[in-house]
Amino acid sequence: MMNKKRLKQFFIILVGLISLLIIQISRKSFLNYEKIIVSQQQEQLLTISRLVGRSILNFVEDKVKMVDYLAENIKPDLLKEDRNDLLLEKLKAFSKSNGDQIASLHYVDFINNNNLIYPNNITNNISFKSKYEFIKEMKSHKIIKGVLIGEVYKTARKAYAFNIFKPIYRDKVLIGAIVVKIDVNDMYNLIVKPVRAGKFGYAMVKNSDGIIIMHPVKEQIGYDIMIDRKKKYPNLDYFELEKLIKRQLSGIEGTHIYHSYWWPQEKLVKVKKIQGFTPIDITRKFWIVAVTMSYDEIHGAIRKYSYNITAIAITLISVISLALFIIIRMISNKEAHRIEMNYLKEINESSESLRHKDAELHQRKKLETVGALTGGIAHEFNNILTPIMGYSEMILMGLKPEDKIYDDMKIINDSSKRARDVIDQILLFSGDKNILIQYKVLEINKVVKEALNFFESATHSNIKIIKRLSENSGNVFANETQIHQVLLNLCINAYSSMKERGGELEVDLSVINYNEDEKLRESGLKDKKYFKLSVKDTGCGMDDETLKQISDPFFYGTQYKNSTGFGLSVVMGVIIKHGGKVFIKSEIGKGTKVDVYLPKSDKKIKREKFDIEISQYGDEKVLIVDKQEFIVKSLKKDLEGWGYKVTIYIDTSEVVKEFNMLKDKIDIVITDIRMPEISGIQLAKKFKRNNPKIKILLMTSNTEEPLEEYIQNKIIDDYILKPVSAKKINKRIRIIMDKK
Repeated sequence: MMNKKRLKQFFIILVGLISLLIIQISRKSFLNYEKIIVSQQQEQLLTISRLVGRSILNFVEDKVKMVDYLAENIKPDLLKEDRNDLLLEKLKAFSKSNGDQIASLHYVDFINNNNLIYPNNITNNISFKSKYEFIKEMKSHKIIKGVLIGEVYKTARKAYAFNIFKPIYRDKVLIGAIVVKIDVNDMYNLIVKPVRAGKFGYAMVKNSDGIIIMHPVKEQIGYDIMIDRKKKYPNLDYFELEKLIKRQLSGIEGTHIYHSYWWPQEKLVKVKKIQGFTPIDITRKFWIVAVTMSYDEIHGAIRKYSYNITAIAITLISVISLALFIIIRMISNKEAHRIEMNYLKEINESSESLRHKDAELHQRKKLETVGALTGGIAHEFNNILTPIMGYSEMILMGLKPEDKIYDDMKIINDSSKRARDVIDQILLFSGDKNILIQYKVLEINKVVKEALNFFESATHSNIKIIKRLSENSGNVFANETQIHQVLLNLCINAYSSMKERGGELEVDLSVINYNEDEKLRESGLKDKKYFKLSVKDTGCGMDDETLKQISDPFFYGTQYKNSTGFGLSVVMGVIIKHGGKVFIKSEIGKGTKVDVYLPKSDKKIKREKFDIEISQYGDEKVLIVDKQEFIVKSLKKDLEGWGYKVTIYIDTSEVVKEFNMLKDKIDIVITDIRMPEISGIQLAKKFKRNNPKIKILLMTSNTEEPLEEYIQNKIIDDYILKPVSAKKINKRIRIIMDKK
């Protein structure tokens, strides 16, 4: 037994080590909490800026619709003698119905050179004097559904406005125009001013020239955000602010943490800020909505957490120190051993209980992690499959069926497609909602034989396989890879139950009518012909408890003695999606029989061709952007063979550097959605904003991006799922470019 001096030394060392461990854990917890809080606040500010931007766009779109409605409403009055009175009355009614949301309303009569204004005390602010000047001016304005949106202009020292124009035609001749003036300050008071972000935070709007058009401090309105501030405050540090403004004026959205000043304050002191910003397309020059708040307000919550975790750490160290002191004191006498054993026993029991509960709580999280990992691996394989599919298709198109290597090349192409289907299954497991399971008409005998041949090559000689397959039994409308996996799954389960003692595996395939089978009549399936695929083994079988568990997707049969239920829930899910049914009968010691019913299809099999029509050749200028060099090189080679002029990049920053040269020399951009620094969507927005005629084709694998919404909003023209081949890309190019 240790003497008291050694026990004291041991106690001090142990308490010191435990204290260091608790402090380290507390520090990591604090840093992780700080990262989460800042990230959440950035996302919240970005969400607020998006909502404000959407509100501004909705406001303008609402006014566009109302102006268009007003134009249709006054057309009948233009032919009447008392038209001026009628028009003024309708302008007045329209103005009152919009309350304080419009500053003034004009009707310009190009036939009689007349200008009606409401309210009549408003100064005429229309810059054009004739129909021809109007037509010339309108060419520089943005058009939304026949209504033109003018650029922002200064109306007073610290006030801005913009106009909405609606040309009115009679017999295709321009006879007049409605001009609605929107006061930017009214928009600010209605939409932007109510937004708050902490004690000092605020929302503001600037245009793409860097001019502030909305700000809570009126003196800031009209400032060039960098030039004018540098003139007024030449001795301040603008380095981080300039970096933020450069990002904003590039037209991308995001968040930024930087040092700046609270401009409304009399004494300017450098502070740390956090900002979310997003661009909105209202006029030809985009606006930038920015929401800013003080970083110190976030840091206050972080400091509070720091105090709490410090208090907890001190408490833990004190409690553990006291516990250790008591334990060591107990060891110093004869009775200490018995007390210590009881204490440790209680701790072990509590730890075991906590371990089981923790395992239950985190089981699903682990499965999600595995799904994410397999999804990432699958996407890398998609990139590898792209050149294999592309080159094999190009070679096949140059061969005839009687050529010596045609069959070998066909096998390579078919295998790559089978690999693509398997990867799609993995992506579905990892949660990718953009994967579409491809169904086609298949010859069921061929699929079953291929699966059995593959299975036979991997089985032991002590397993006898008996096959009863009806020849030319017909076709089924299904996904070939899934049916292939279903049969392999059933055979592997049967093999697992017989591999130690050996046995017989019997596989039957037959066609039956609905009325000929009692199981079918009781299943609720439709009255038609079905394939019955039966897999029967003479293995160990399953008990009733195991049979009840097989529909659980988290069930693994190896957890149960004498079980062959591994993965049967997957089989059942696949067959149900194909409109079929699965029946299982099993008994301990007598084996298991699984009957799979699949609906028979009367459709004929479509044979794939590898030729390409002359109409699919093109001469467009194509830009391909993908971080995988072998993908862009293989697509470039194949597409140039069909007449396209192809430029490739693997670095989006290089595209941005050479953007001004590319934007007017490219017909279609093909880009991967996931790119470093600048995403495919941001790149698409930049091209569309500067040259709307450019077409965008997006390549993607696993993504939760709203792809259909991007098409509806005209950010992209189409998308294609990886792996891709030049043949697929070419067909999609022709669909996009030949669309009228």
